[in-house]
Amino acid sequence: MTSLHFMHISDLHFGSKITNNQFGPVSGYHGHDFLLCRGLMISTRRLAAKTKAGKNGMQFVMSGDMTATGTASEFAVGHSFLKSEWRVRDSNPGARIGLRCSKSQYLSIPGNHDHWDGRTLPAGAYNPGILGRHFEQTPWCEIWTSPSGAILLEIYGIDSNSGQFINYRSLWAAGTISNDEFNDLETLLKKSDQKQPGQGVRRVRMIICHHSIGFGGGQLARVFGARGLDASSKRRLFDIAAQYEITAVLTGHTHDPFYKAFDIPLDKPMREIHEIRCPTTLQGPAGKGGAGFLLHNLHLQKNGDLQWIATPYMWNKGNRFVKSPIDLADFII
Repeated sequence: MTSLHFMHISDLHFGSKITNNQFGPVSGYHGHDFLLCRGLMISTRRLAAKTKAGKNGMQFVMSGDMTATGTASEFAVGHSFLKSEWRVRDSNPGARIGLRCSKSQYLSIPGNHDHWDGRTLPAGAYNPGILGRHFEQTPWCEIWTSPSGAILLEIYGIDSNSGQFINYRSLWAAGTISNDEFNDLETLLKKSDQKQPGQGVRRVRMIICHHSIGFGGGQLARVFGARGLDASSKRRLFDIAAQYEITAVLTGHTHDPFYKAFDIPLDKPMREIHEIRCPTTLQGPAGKGGAGFLLHNLHLQKNGDLQWIATPYMWNKGNRFVKSPIDLADFII
């Protein structure tokens, strides 16, 4: 038996101060809660030991909204927590804060808040300056393998705000993927198709996308809140997923966990693509509830089946992230 584990975090909404615990009246602008940061550090250490993450440590994907409003100071706090470790003056003596993720451990894409560039009411729509600086230029492809080498996971990151480049402001926080983004994604997939995995190696492909495929929003959300991915982007994404055998799309944006298997007809037979959506991981206040992350486990069984399990860990009144008794997703590839 062999497994590949990684943590899925999203909508961190880092503010401009690492020890942030103050929140204004508008929840959409709330920054992270320092208490949740501490909880994530503890959970990461425990899960790294439990899953035997090895010398490289736990691996992370972050599906957008690193920052609350996309300012330089917020990015500085986010990068510091995620990629380094530092002492905080009002912390316990000798305590260190930060996940210390290496480049190979941590993969991320921008969310709509990251594109705001500090512009609010209405928010900024697209800021090309964050790509290549705070995020890798999208689309990109990275490969993770299981310790045994039997599972090869191809991860593709796309920017679901890329279709907003013609807009200065975005009132509805909708997701639109540009044609250039899709064309470049297909180029990466075609290049990968030219290299077949070795004998006995199972290749799995997934996409990280901030905006949700399955989020309808309801009437109130259409007027006041977040929207999912627009219809034309969904159609193109489904076509690509079917043609290039994309198994899953990992999303965020709506701050709640969600799973759905979508049927995608490509002549015959019909294929499925699985959306697995992560809740907000760090946006405060912690006391409001709803913060969490997902632990993904790709497990190669003795009979050759590859099982994908996504387990939520949600914040509770005991001020820690607790494993949910029910898995969010559990399917065979």
